[in-house]
Amino acid sequence: MGFSLRVEGLDQVIQSLEDVSKALQQLQGHIVPLRFNAADEERVQAAVQEAYDEIDRRLASFKGNAMVQSIASQFKAKAAENIRHRAAQAREQPDSS
Repeated sequence: MGFSLRVEGLDQVIQSLEDVSKALQQLQGHIVPLRFNAADEERVQAAVQEAYDEIDRRLASFKGNAMVQSIASQFKAKAAENIRHRAAQAREQPDSS
């Protein structure tokens, strides 16, 4: 007895992967130049939000793609981690005044 296996939805997967590739290209390089007062937690949080907003702006055309949204969440978490790490380093630097 023979049968054939048919895979459905492959076109959607291919399109999603193409979108992921395009989204990663949008996020390549510097996301946004940030300057903030590391001693002011509100300013640090504002810098984090600015990075989030820029990531959202760059990926707005991929809103319906769950894979891209997952990548966006990972980039946002990494951006926040980097900003907070730089702020902590800046607070540890002795004043040069």
